[in-house]
Amino acid sequence: MQIGGNVTYKPGVKMIKINSDPTVYVIANGGELRGIPSEEVAEELYGSNWNTQIDDVPDGFFSNYTLGSELEFASQFDPASEEAGAWNIGSDKDLQSYTLITISDNGYDDGASVAPGTAIRFYNAGSDKHTASADDGSWGTGTLNSGEHFSRYFDEDDELDFHDAYDSNLSGSINLE
Repeated sequence: MQIGGNVTYKPGVKMIKINSDPTVYVIANGGELRGIPSEEVAEELYGSNWNTQIDDVPDGFFSNYTLGSELEFASQFDPASEEAGAWNIGSDKDLQSYTLITISDNGYDDGASVAPGTAIRFYNAGSDKHTASADDGSWGTGTLNSGEHFSRYFDEDDELDFHDAYDSNLSGSINLE
């Protein structure tokens, strides 16, 4: 799992403020904070109980967000749209998904070509035990029973050749470029 920083509030769901500043902020996609200028705007956005939907965030976590422009009107922010746009917890952290290499009882997926630093997940979709072990012995997944997986980051530019320790006829490669 990639480390991308502290988790921020889901956009559109809550409002926040920090302890040392009385400004109340809505949370937009990308972890952007937009100040709410008045109680009237807050009530238009979040209803008559808007003030119960504010969480205080310690000052030290304020740096996890970026400051955007202050709202002038409620029409400049749609909580439901912001929430719908945040489909993934990593969306404001620019986290990358892993590349999946599936191992079946007949072999590996065709060779993957990925950028260095991308996570590679080896998944055993077969019914037998399998491994993905570097031909040069520098890394290996260990035994993967059916349904198990193993993830690893590869940082170097290179072609990585691997094989199954349980079946010498199964081999594969990853091209890092």
